[in-house]
Amino acid sequence: MKILFLIVFSVVVSPVHLYAQEVQAEDRIETEYKACLGNDTSVVTICNCSFKAYAKWNDQMEYYYKKLIREIPNDTAKEIGKKAQNAWLTWRDTEFGTYNCIFDKEGSKWNRVRAEGRLNMMRERAQQLKAYYEVLRQSKD
Repeated sequence: MKILFLIVFSVVVSPVHLYAQEVQAEDRIETEYKACLGNDTSVVTICNCSFKAYAKWNDQMEYYYKKLIREIPNDTAKEIGKKAQNAWLTWRDTEFGTYNCIFDKEGSKWNRVRAEGRLNMMRERAQQLKAYYEVLRQSKD
């Protein structure tokens, strides 16, 4: 009876625990970013903190992309999802090139504009893929 209870309990609690970890990961990125900034508004600090947060949001984006692709029910839709992500990555890289051209100006504030723009773009994509994943998960329930 104890074994049955443990199995049922773990099946019920595991998805809740995993969801809580995912939410905490996103909250942790933002918390760490704000802590990194602290009260220092220097361009160097803002850029360094933005680069660190960007890397973490990139990891979140990849995490949700993989989960989303596994969740997509058929091969044709999976291929479309893969093409969409590849197109987004190409767009991102091109947009970063545009940032480099437009904001290649004198003054360190332009470095901050580029770093924060990149961070915002990555955060948005990670959150977008997460939302897609959640829609698929909810439609199964």
